[in-house]
Amino acid sequence: MANAALQNGLATLDFSRNILLGLVEEIDDDKMCHQPVAGGNHTAWVLGHIAYADDLFAVEVGGRKSILSDWKAKHGMGSTPTSDRADYPSKAEFIDKLATCRESLLTWFNSLDESELETPMPEGWTDFAPNRAAFASWIAWHEGLHSGQLTMIRKSLGLAPKRG
Repeated sequence: MANAALQNGLATLDFSRNILLGLVEEIDDDKMCHQPVAGGNHTAWVLGHIAYADDLFAVEVGGRKSILSDWKAKHGMGSTPTSDRADYPSKAEFIDKLATCRESLLTWFNSLDESELETPMPEGWTDFAPNRAAFASWIAWHEGLHSGQLTMIRKSLGLAPKRG
């Protein structure tokens, strides 16, 4: 029998990713560094942060090899977005890295057996979820938090509200 917590988490990850991608569809590449407020996160930072976070989770909790280790300075927790578009990859590259890092994370989740899914999170990660199965839901929450920032970016660009 499939682990219910993991299955729910994976479904929520799929839902949250579809929402995130839908929110950025109409944001042109030249608007990726638009900040709705001074010093606020912009689309390039959010997309890079979510891709980097998926990679970080797969590495730190899943023991996988990093894909985006060089993105920490610009997209890691506590990094500060710049308004210079030249500081960031193209929108297409962000979309590609989002897919690549999510696929790595999903491959790891799906490789775990029941006992591995129920294993408590490593030290430093216990505030996020009690075990690996529940961690998928927390990752979806994290993505949803940043999708909320994208809704404000859209509004400040004059784009209509959108759900996914």
